[in-house]
Amino acid sequence: MSYQFPPSSGGSGSGSSSSSGPGSGSSGPGPSSGSSPISPNTVLSSPPLNFVEIKARNHGLVMTIGFLIMLPIGVLVARYTRTYTRHWFWSHAAIQLVLSGPLIFYGWAAGNSLARELEALSLHDTHQNIGVALLAMYVTQLLIGVVVHFFKVPRLFLGRPHPPCSLELPPCHSRPKHPRAGRLPGTPSMPSFNATLLTPGPSQVHYGLQTEWPLFTGGIHKIPDSAFNAWMALIIVFWVLYAAGLLLLPRQFKQESTARAAMTGTAAAKYENDLGAEEDGRKDARMG
Repeated sequence: MSYQFPPSSGGSGSGSSSSSGPGSGSSGPGPSSGSSPISPNTVLSSPPLNFVEIKARNHGLVMTIGFLIMLPIGVLVARYTRTYTRHWFWSHAAIQLVLSGPLIFYGWAAGNSLARELEALSLHDTHQNIGVALLAMYVTQLLIGVVVHFFKVPRLFLGRPHPPCSLELPPCHSRPKHPRAGRLPGTPSMPSFNATLLTPGPSQVHYGLQTEWPLFTGGIHKIPDSAFNAWMALIIVFWVLYAAGLLLLPRQFKQESTARAAMTGTAAAKYENDLGAEEDGRKDARMG
């Protein structure tokens, strides 16, 4: 919507100029001066953003930066650097948590606050439901990343079972563990989970621009085409780079296989030595 001039009420100048005839030599504006009068239909610039539009703009801008720029950068850093340095995880974690986290949580809080002020909180609003789901997926991804990289989750039904506890043997908690009993679980699900998180994010941004903005702001200011062009460009650039980064998967799998073999071989040797020491201890106890 744009403002317009009200219709003209008659003459175009002051009373003295309007009463002068064509040959009076008046310097006031008129048809003979060569400049056309301002039309009542002349469109002026749009009014400034109102309070609701400012809040909606901030919400959309912050969430776009979080989900379409920062999170994809964190994924690409992990994809491209993990086969070249052992310290890739800290850069990945800093982007995904330290940089992206505040943006995502602030953006979600701003959107939720705006919906409350407009009394528009609804379980049937698609944008709000997807937003809650994306926030839950983001938190879940952070927790999975922490578990995968910092905690060892024992695999069930792997390794040789230990003999039952008895008075002749050391306590069960001091027995040597099989080298495969405490390995880190594989992480093939993390790339697919990242892709799952980054797929609905762009759709959510587009839905907010195309549907939610005119719905809650009244369509006073339209979203420029440049915003949709930037949205499309970010998506194309990310997926092209991500697909190119998948070419490093063979290198990654080879490195992980070599590391597992070295770790298992060292642990297996220690395991056998510990079993031998345990057996010698049992013989000494029986002889004594």
